[in-house]
Amino acid sequence: AVILVPDRFILLARAVKIVDPAAQTMGPVVSSYNMTWINGFLNRLAMLGATNLLDWISYHHYGGWISNSNQNGIDLNDPQDFADELGTIRSALDSRGLARVKIAVNEMNAAIWDTGCTRDQFTIKQGLWLADALGVSLVGADAANVWIHLHPGTDPHALIDSEMTPPAPTKNYWPVALSAQTLSSADPTAPVEVLPVAIDVESSIMTGYAIRKPDTTLGLLLINKGDRSLEVAVDLPSIPRSVSGRRLGAAEYDAASGPAAVSVAIASQRVTVTVPATSIVGLDIR
Repeated sequence: AVILVPDRFILLARAVKIVDPAAQTMGPVVSSYNMTWINGFLNRLAMLGATNLLDWISYHHYGGWISNSNQNGIDLNDPQDFADELGTIRSALDSRGLARVKIAVNEMNAAIWDTGCTRDQFTIKQGLWLADALGVSLVGADAANVWIHLHPGTDPHALIDSEMTPPAPTKNYWPVALSAQTLSSADPTAPVEVLPVAIDVESSIMTGYAIRKPDTTLGLLLINKGDRSLEVAVDLPSIPRSVSGRRLGAAEYDAASGPAAVSVAIASQRVTVTVPATSIVGLDIR
């Protein structure tokens, strides 16, 4: 007899939940985004009356395949394609009455590099992609994990250099840290409220993500993918007590030195900041 992958999932999930009823499950067994596979998995579970065993849909997302055999580079529009993927999966779950099932992107990064190809490695484009994809994850996913490696000389995904004593952050660490610090609470267990952001330029030029923290502090992350600086004015519901800003541009990224302070102007209920070309800016509004 041929046992399909969902059938094996059911056997395993039932066995695990007998031992630990609180255990949670992820499926299907797939790496990259593939709605044919995901729909087939969900349909088979439904046919067997086993959708109650599924807690998470999981998959990987990489921005592209960069090889000496092609001309691909890091695609800074790709995070918006990633957002569309999350929306499609969410709709597929909702249409089956599975709104309770969560989505985990259990491996993501700007690209996969073929052996010997170094195009766009260790550049601010990686930082822009990481920050944008993390913002998209905040809005559309329930969990997300940045794929990392510990040897920056051999793998461009590295966030920590394990060869240094003591281990040290790499260039790619800082875009992730700035995004996380801007878009999360100081207490990682405290939930934040995701706020809508309206920007009057195309997402190919700038994207933005915002949250309200439990102490009512606002965090705003701006990603300027373009080749010129942009002045951004943010209208607030009340006059802020203080606003601080940090930026991570090409210079900071190349130096692997972490974000630099950025000047912010406050006029009544409006905050204005200049976001340099190809840079990430995080605002802390209190």
